[in-house]
Amino acid sequence: MSDENSWVTPRFLEFYAYLDTTGLSIEEEDNPEGCADEDLVVPPRELESLAGKMAQNLRGQSGEKLTESVANLVRADPRMFLVLAHLYRQKKFTAAELAYFFFDGGRTQETAYFSQIEATDPEFRKAVGRARKTAWISDTNPVQRQILDLAAFKKAVSSYLRSEVQAWNLWRSRIANDTAVSVRVAKYVVEHEKLEAAIASEALVELLRHTMRASSSEDTKLDVGELGASRLEEQIKGAGFVEPSCPHGKHSELDDLDSCAKRACSSLWYEREVHSARFDRRFDFALASPSGVRYIIETNYYSSAGSKIDKTVKDFRELEPKLRDRHPLIYVTDGIGWLGLVSLLRVLVEVDASRQMVGIPFFFNLRQFHDYLPALASGMSRGSPGA
Repeated sequence: MSDENSWVTPRFLEFYAYLDTTGLSIEEEDNPEGCADEDLVVPPRELESLAGKMAQNLRGQSGEKLTESVANLVRADPRMFLVLAHLYRQKKFTAAELAYFFFDGGRTQETAYFSQIEATDPEFRKAVGRARKTAWISDTNPVQRQILDLAAFKKAVSSYLRSEVQAWNLWRSRIANDTAVSVRVAKYVVEHEKLEAAIASEALVELLRHTMRASSSEDTKLDVGELGASRLEEQIKGAGFVEPSCPHGKHSELDDLDSCAKRACSSLWYEREVHSARFDRRFDFALASPSGVRYIIETNYYSSAGSKIDKTVKDFRELEPKLRDRHPLIYVTDGIGWLGLVSLLRVLVEVDASRQMVGIPFFFNLRQFHDYLPALASGMSRGSPGA
């Protein structure tokens, strides 16, 4: 490994390889930008003509028949995908929606699935070839071949989460080479975007004109609400942690949870949304054993990249050393927003390396934390640091 990539660790590669890319819809942008012609693959008048053709072909249809017909239209002419993109998301669909359309979210942790796409989709094959040449993927310490392959595949996926001008060849090739893509697109717009109502009211072309004149709904609301926390809570419960059983009910203050845990005879506790008076801030989770609060957890799930991730990483880099002696901080984060942010992930790796004496890593994605939790719970039960 070259000195330049000496920071690349097996844990980092595993984190990147197993990032969750299932793709979920997120809220629209509050302060969007206008849509410029240079951002378009197909000129506005041609898009209107295609929208008119779509409306004519779909008139009078509903339910499964409508979904099937939309899928056939998109498959026959991939430009119809751009009509739908501008119809409902102006400039483009959100990154999360693109990931959902172009890749089967239930299989994006499988190298076999991506290998199949690589064999049948020439544009995806090119994207993977470029990804495999990335220094931190091609020049690394020995790790499982599967991890390196999956990391390269995930980096190739990030190529699809850009503007239509940058990614159109990739999108068109997925539509042309995978019938499941047009089906997922069709189901989405029929079930979530009220396409049937727009066709019935003969307003499809006018709606397209309106959204083309309006502003772009870039996906800059990054943290998908409670998604990360709810998935994490399920994992914590599955590892044997229970909510505190004491007369005080919920412990909003960290010190209160610490005191009650020390008086408990047994069991592992967890509490959501606890406040630390010492740092005047709220944390997502606290894990406690009869020896008191052992770890604090912060979690989020990002559907796209942006300044919020940068701010969060810098905040945790400053906070972690202040917490490690008493209540070490664990950062559990996931989502496709991380795919293009290797420089920020490098910061997480550096924090991880700086606290080896803590006995437990600093950052995890949801899969890594799920796999680590049994050892963590066992260590807490024995009163020892992380395994």
